[in-house]
Amino acid sequence: AGPAPVAFAPPAPPMPPMPPLPSQAPRGMRRGRAGHDALRDKLFPPELIMGHQEDIGLSDAQRKAIVKEIEGAQVKLVPLQWQVRAEADKLEAALGAPRVDEPRALALADKVSILERDLKRLHLSLLIRIKNLLSADQQQRLQQYRRGGGSDW
Repeated sequence: AGPAPVAFAPPAPPMPPMPPLPSQAPRGMRRGRAGHDALRDKLFPPELIMGHQEDIGLSDAQRKAIVKEIEGAQVKLVPLQWQVRAEADKLEAALGAPRVDEPRALALADKVSILERDLKRLHLSLLIRIKNLLSADQQQRLQQYRRGGGSDW
C-alpha cells in the first residue's frame, strides 16, 4: 500500500473554472487564538462575493477587478501547487525508504514547508486584495449573508 502521506503535504486541490481557489482558507490559517476562524471572520472568498454580487451591488468595475486579481493569483498559485506536490512526493519517497537519510529528509521537509508558506501567503494576499475592492457596506452585507448560512466559509 506504500508509505502513509506526509501530514503537512496538502493534496493538490482541484481548481474549479471560476473562481480558481479552494472554498476554504489555506490550511494552518483557519483558527485564531480565540478558537474562531480568523480569516473567515475578516475576509471574503470569491465564491461568496460572486454568489451575492447583485445583492451587494457589485459594480462592473469591481467585478472586473476581482476577476483580474483571481486570474493574476492563479498564474502564480497553480505552478506553486504543482511544485508543492512534487516536493512532497520526494519527501514521502525519502521517508518510505528502509533507512531514511535524515539530513536529506529534513532538507526536503524544509523545502515543502517554505513552499506551503508561500502558497498560503499568496492565498491570503488575494483575499486581502479582494476585500480592499469592496466598500464597507458591501462587506457588511457579505457578513450578513455568511451568518445567514449557505456558505462553506
